[in-house]
Amino acid sequence: MTVLGGMALAVWLVGCDHGGSAAAGGFEGRYVQVDNTNILLILENGKYRQGTADIHAEGNYHAHAAGDGYEIHIELTGDLAGNETSLIVKKQGEDLQVKDGDSGEITQFRRVPSAPAQ
Repeated sequence: MTVLGGMALAVWLVGCDHGGSAAAGGFEGRYVQVDNTNILLILENGKYRQGTADIHAEGNYHAHAAGDGYEIHIELTGDLAGNETSLIVKKQGEDLQVKDGDSGEITQFRRVPSAPAQ
């Protein structure tokens, strides 16, 4: 997925507050796109960010169980405020399979290892 494709994906999100179900699903964390390691996906404490350091979408999300994964509803903030979208995520080991709720495009992300506590 290109950065612009990621932005198009981000423009389609739906959001509210974090309902706590995401943490229960164990998918919160920091991920890098498998086929383009310049693109990060961050889902932490009800906050969403996807893209590169310079070009990214961010917002707030909440999630609920949907089949064998979770549906994440995102409300964008910043330059894209007022836009909404949703993603379907399925955790596969340390990877996330992310399906764009609008286009149906599937993108693989791999968890970024946490830095050791000091």
